[in-house]
Amino acid sequence: MARASSFRDLVVWQRAMTVASMAYGFTKYWPAEHRFGIASQIQRSAVSVPSNIAEGYERRSRLDYLRFLAIAAGSLAELETQVRLAARIGLSTGLSQPLIDRIHEVARIIRGIERALKATRTSKAIKQPRSIAVPATKAASRRSTARQHNEDRAAEIPSAPNVSISRALSPKPEEPRPC
Repeated sequence: MARASSFRDLVVWQRAMTVASMAYGFTKYWPAEHRFGIASQIQRSAVSVPSNIAEGYERRSRLDYLRFLAIAAGSLAELETQVRLAARIGLSTGLSQPLIDRIHEVARIIRGIERALKATRTSKAIKQPRSIAVPATKAASRRSTARQHNEDRAAEIPSAPNVSISRALSPKPEEPRPC
């Protein structure tokens, strides 16, 4: 699959633009008293979706794109909530269900893109070899330090055939002091 040369080539952006257009049509004939309230909120959240998809894509960073896709998904949830509220209070013009269906479609596409981008990010991650991995807890760190200390002391022991490791690692007795 070829990379889109512009955000305008993205299917998710095109579908989000359709949702925004539908949202404007949804509120077009509402009474004037709702134009600056819920109608304005619906229009703003609807415009936010394709805007965030476009901005995230154009930043040319996978992490930025993921962040802006998450914002777009949040705006979709906000939009669905507002459309459902409008239907509850009797402002629906019969377009609420088709609009909600399109909202769900865009949300599914966004989730799919997010999954694909996250899978790409984790598959390219470089894993540390076990020999240089950092201990996860303080207790593991103490065990690692104690083990390293014992290995260092064992390396200092002269190779004598009759000296056991446990005896060699035990503290050395103090020598008597001269008077």
